[in-house]
Amino acid sequence: MSHGVLALGGAALCLSGSVWYVPAWADLRAGPDRPASRRLAAAAVLVLWTGALLATALLAWSGP
Repeated sequence: MSHGVLALGGAALCLSGSVWYVPAWADLRAGPDRPASRRLAAAAVLVLWTGALLATALLAWSGP
């Protein structure tokens, strides 16, 4: 399978992941209004999705 196809799949996955990372971003932006455990979980979600985004970008810009 070519890198372009994998990058396209990764991009679709990252776009559909907004169900998880947008609320996590809102939890982090709320700051002390949210419990520390919830902010920690939100940070973990954002780290995971950032990794997926970076992997997609690497696949998109790598050679054939």
